[in-house]
Amino acid sequence: MAEQSSAAYAIGRIRARQRNQMDKGRLERLVAAASEDEIAAILREMDWGTSADLSKLPDEFLKEQTLFFRSVVPDAAVAEAFLYEYDTANIKMLLKARCMGLTEDVPLSECGLIPLQTLEHDVAQHRYNGLNEILVKALDELEKRLSVSSDPLDIDITLDKAYYALAFSSLGARYPLIREYFTYKVDFLNCISLIRVIAMGKSESLYLRLFIDGGTIEKEQLLSAIDSPEKLPRLYAKFGRDISSAIESAQSSQIPVAQLEKQMDDASYKLFMPQRNTATETETVVEYYLRSRREASVARILIAAAVNGFSPDAVRERMRDMYV
Repeated sequence: MAEQSSAAYAIGRIRARQRNQMDKGRLERLVAAASEDEIAAILREMDWGTSADLSKLPDEFLKEQTLFFRSVVPDAAVAEAFLYEYDTANIKMLLKARCMGLTEDVPLSECGLIPLQTLEHDVAQHRYNGLNEILVKALDELEKRLSVSSDPLDIDITLDKAYYALAFSSLGARYPLIREYFTYKVDFLNCISLIRVIAMGKSESLYLRLFIDGGTIEKEQLLSAIDSPEKLPRLYAKFGRDISSAIESAQSSQIPVAQLEKQMDDASYKLFMPQRNTATETETVVEYYLRSRREASVARILIAAAVNGFSPDAVRERMRDMYV
């Protein structure tokens, strides 16, 4: 009964917050805004923070939403699965900065689970004993390689693989919909990596380094597409015609890979859409948080568009799939 009460309380708080979400009406107002000041005023109407610096409002909003997510999600393991992403991104930034001899003003996210001071200390000391054992193992081995050669790609690959290992480990066999979301993400990342490897004319050995475990499409199947790229859209046909067609278009350079990445991100998010009106499941809390992250990304694009003088029509095209 206590668990049900806790879930009902969390859903009630989310329903109250949804009144301030970036719905279609607010999005259109933001797109049509004539100035940065007008965008700032609309965002503040939506309780996006009080910073006088418009560029800081999305980060301020996301930090507050992350704290809210941690406070209401019924299972801390679910929070870990999503928020370790910020920690691994922070470690990437710190390691790359250290390799370049930079020690100040490293841009870090405050949305992770590990205190920034801990990460800064551990990276500076090359020691990670207090972190999750998956991270410790990955970073200890990475440090050995970095002592021989500083390789930014090695840093990215190692931390990406560690993040998804952490996510799947945190979830265990529970929450099938959330696990499916992460398998989608891995399958899509493996596809994007393969498209880039083929476009660069690189070898199978590079793709083996990039491949992330945890998806539904086997490594051997993807490797076969290096010599036969036409196989790749067929491997992803199970995700829908929109995805397989977008893969074909990206392979032929008809659309940029970044557009394919966005369509894949949309497809992952759509897994949670049936949960939007469900008031009893952890997935409802997750959907709310994922939507908040998407809203922060949209706000960054809108702010950049206002600063650079992009037309409302161009912005609308970029935002066309925000609400699905």
